[in-house]
Amino acid sequence: MSIQLDQRKFFLSALGALGVIAGVVIKNSSQQLGMGDSVLSNFVGPITFIMSWVLVGYSIVGTKIDPMVWIPIATIVGAVMMMMMAKKKKEKPNMIWGILFIIGWLLFAYAVGRGSRYKLGITFGSAILVFASMMYFLPMQREKCVVDGPGLVLFTIAWFGITFANSLK
Repeated sequence: MSIQLDQRKFFLSALGALGVIAGVVIKNSSQQLGMGDSVLSNFVGPITFIMSWVLVGYSIVGTKIDPMVWIPIATIVGAVMMMMMAKKKKEKPNMIWGILFIIGWLLFAYAVGRGSRYKLGITFGSAILVFASMMYFLPMQREKCVVDGPGLVLFTIAWFGITFANSLK
């Protein structure tokens, strides 16, 4: 079996994935360094995150309007932003945002992997890594002041899986 990748999709997906990861790192790092109201935390991190998700969506469907791609992306980004706003106010985020985050990622995994059981396995496996990272490891690491735990590594591996699956011909 030979693996063939669409180089354009791979490049755009990888660039989008790196941007999403960078947005998370910028936002989280600036907050953890006590720069909560800085330009990095309030503007650069979130804008990088949002625009990179747009690039990821574009890498999947191009200029087509495909609700199966854009609605999950909007759901994920919206849920993350609402959770971040609650944390900034030092409130516990409403559980609905966590549920929407999970639903958004499951629908996103389906949208990227549809048409192939192999791709679906990769994308749903990647979604599970995102859940482990964002909902278990990273919160635990923040609580214990651990900076080099498995949270961001799992998130990065998940994005590699999404990029790979999206690029398969």
